[in-house]
Amino acid sequence: MAEADRANRPSLGHLLLLITCCAIYFALARRFVDPTQRQVRLPGILHLSLLSIVTGICWSGMVVVILRKTRSLRVTTEPGDWLMFCIGIVEAISILSQLLPDNFVLHRSSLPLAVQGIAFVVPMLSRRLPPIWKLFFALLVLVSQIPLCATLLIAFDALPQSNVSVRMSQMIQPYVILAALTITLWLDYRAGRRYGWSHWLGIASLMIWMFL
Repeated sequence: MAEADRANRPSLGHLLLLITCCAIYFALARRFVDPTQRQVRLPGILHLSLLSIVTGICWSGMVVVILRKTRSLRVTTEPGDWLMFCIGIVEAISILSQLLPDNFVLHRSSLPLAVQGIAFVVPMLSRRLPPIWKLFFALLVLVSQIPLCATLLIAFDALPQSNVSVRMSQMIQPYVILAALTITLWLDYRAGRRYGWSHWLGIASLMIWMFL
């Protein structure tokens, strides 16, 4: 057990992995990502830098969790680990979607939203995930699909040809998630659950990512 704890501690290797993942995302995003396809609340370079850090954390976190499993360490995939997986996959899809043809069945900005809903469902299938966190991921699925539903309704002329509905849902979304996350963390604390450093990196990543 002591050996597993030492292997799970942050190290220089983790830092180098993080820097590499941040640099990879920054380079790919500068090349492929169209900033007009997401609601940007910050100046371009600051937004891209923060998004690169968050995505780098999530991508490197995914690698760390996978390595833990392959080494047969008795480490449970924690809620924050799942969050890093979900965010990392969504951001990878957001870059890959730029390579799709213009006549693809889903618009380039809609594909990451669709994948986001699917990604947040996966942790709910884990038997070891506490029920309160399953409820939180269920809320993430619901809230994350509101902008996609508004976009689809506009496409089928069920809503006026305006971005007001989409923008309103995107503005409210992070505050709803933040309130739910605060309640979940408080109930987790009351239940006496304790998590490792990667869990809290996932929580911090979500808190930044949802405002970008």
